Amino acid sequence: MIFRNLLVFFLILILFLSSANPLLSNAEDTKKKVLLVYDRRSFFGFSGDIVTSYRELFGHFNVDVLEEIEEDYKKGQADDFDFIFVIGIEGDFFNSILLEDLKKTKKTVCWIGRGIEKLLEKNKRVSFTYDGESGELVKVFYRKKSFDIGLIDNFTIIDNISSNSKVYSWLSDGKNMYPYIIRENNYWYVSRAISYSVLFYIFADVLYDLFNEYSKIDKSRVFIRIEDVHPFRDTEKLRAIAEYLNSKKVPFMIAMIPAYKSQNSSYITPLSEKPEFIKTIKYMQKLGGSIILHGYAHQAFGGELTGEGFEFWDGINDKPLSLDIENWIYKRIGLGIQECVKNGIYPLAFEAPHYAVSQRGYKVLKKYFSTYCGHIQTSDQGFATTSYPYILYDTELFHKFIPENLGYVDPNNPLTINDIKNNFEKVSIVRGFTAGVFFHPYLDIKYLKEIVEMLKSENIEFYDLKKEDNWVKWNNINIMSKNGEICVDYSENSKDDSIKKGFAKGIKILIIFVLFVNAIFFYILIKSKKKANKDLLGD
Repeated sequence: MIFRNLLVFFLILILFLSSANPLLSNAEDTKKKVLLVYDRRSFFGFSGDIVTSYRELFGHFNVDVLEEIEEDYKKGQADDFDFIFVIGIEGDFFNSILLEDLKKTKKTVCWIGRGIEKLLEKNKRVSFTYDGESGELVKVFYRKKSFDIGLIDNFTIIDNISSNSKVYSWLSDGKNMYPYIIRENNYWYVSRAISYSVLFYIFADVLYDLFNEYSKIDKSRVFIRIEDVHPFRDTEKLRAIAEYLNSKKVPFMIAMIPAYKSQNSSYITPLSEKPEFIKTIKYMQKLGGSIILHGYAHQAFGGELTGEGFEFWDGINDKPLSLDIENWIYKRIGLGIQECVKNGIYPLAFEAPHYAVSQRGYKVLKKYFSTYCGHIQTSDQGFATTSYPYILYDTELFHKFIPENLGYVDPNNPLTINDIKNNFEKVSIVRGFTAGVFFHPYLDIKYLKEIVEMLKSENIEFYDLKKEDNWVKWNNINIMSKNGEICVDYSENSKDDSIKKGFAKGIKILIIFVLFVNAIFFYILIKSKKKANKDLLGD
């Protein structure tokens, strides 16, 4: 009897603890630890941050990443990590403690770019040797495919490859072959640090092997995004696009700009003033469209036209906005979300105008959106973006990042569809890739039809955003999607709503507390009764 009562008591206790701290019942799998060491963050004259590009890339895998500039590395630090990546931009590695630790460690070490000769020096555990640099390599080979890469400087040449080495990818100058990615024992080497071209995608695919995380290889998918949809777009063209995509069973994204400002005008027209546009967007949602908030007005300063101006970046001076970015994003995002929701339009993700936003801006956006779509601007030193071949999760900048990597239709380029096809061929070398292309609705729909037919010929699944888990939160507005259903919790009075939620939470805690106290009382009562019976019987 006592055993049964104890069991009941502990079950109630576990229920109480798990209710008080949901993290106990939703604990994440233990993540592997990555140390990312670097000598510089960027190449001279290039504003993109290489270290950020690689750090975010690791977000596809079950890892936590710590960055460390090489001069700050401390003796034995590598012992605390499962993987050590070293990025050499200039190759200036003078920290002898770092080099000695890397020569001794049995952890996985991946050196990317310059400076590898310092690791190879007097390292008996690696047989390949450093043989200078080359800027004449023009082709890369990977998984029985080859791609032209143009002329790129600063590839490191590796020689004396032994039978103990495995080359994952090769480079060629038209005459000779050199390793692009090679492994020997616990050492991996990538002959150049680069965050663009098919070379970046090849490295992204090899990471499955390096991290030994093949379970992360999901089915490959592609999305189509209808870009810069604002209240002054032609509603007939929008309807025609949605009807065509629906007829082909292709879900799609709608990059929504909920307010419009014409050039040299001070008046901003919200979508609330365009009832026919509202009806059209709702119609598009019914036909498979998922809304992505694309700023509030896709402009913010001077005489910029909606769709052409920047909103979260100083496009004139090519630098972060000189204002309180947290407050600015809060206000602009709030205007956009409220304008959409009050008209029955429900955004599920965000895309910054022109993909331009500061590093701090990304972190602020994480408060309001679970999902971001596009490229990643990797630096505040100037506008430069990186495109990725698969979805990233729980990185420093994002909860979930969905990459656009195929480009867009440029009617002035006669090879525009062919360029999109070539981009698809490159990204498709990555296992479990996610690809994306965008199309402006003012263009001839024939371009969109060509893209759809090309993608369908690849027998690939189309990505449906609303079938994924997404959330948008701003003040009293909560939007969630899952399995194709969208749930919206929206109260006109956020103060009253907060009071109600607080009261409900208080009642729940009170009920749990009462159950907990009753369980303890019940246990003590049973135990006391048992003791009294023993005393009565003279035990």
